Amino acid sequence: DWLQTFFDRMVYDGPRLCPHISGYVNGTEPSDFGGIGLPNLTRDAVSTVVLAVVVAAEIGLIVFAERHIQQPKIPTEPLSGQSKIDSLQEENNFLNFNNLGDTFLSSYAEMALEGLKNYLNE
Repeated sequence: DWLQTFFDRMVYDGPRLCPHISGYVNGTEPSDFGGIGLPNLTRDAVSTVVLAVVVAAEIGLIVFAERHIQQPKIPTEPLSGQSKIDSLQEENNFLNFNNLGDTFLSSYAEMALEGLKNYLNE
């Protein structure tokens, strides 16, 4: 019934709202056939729609997962990240608390740690 009301409104208002027809009235508002609202659906109809949406979402998820599985995987070495860090440490002198003489902060870091030790010992 609500769909019929919607189409009735379109057919009735068409000539008044279309500027290409002689019955056009500028600034007119659509006729009032009452609110269209939502259709009166039974509980079973709503459950069927919800079930259809859930099934479609699950099918989409499965298709996405299967498509992802088919993508070629690049084999990597398990410790490749560690080797990159080791090579960076050889190239750069990071702050090494065990041997501060080798770092770029050498004397300043030693002075700061000695001051911190003295402060904590007081």
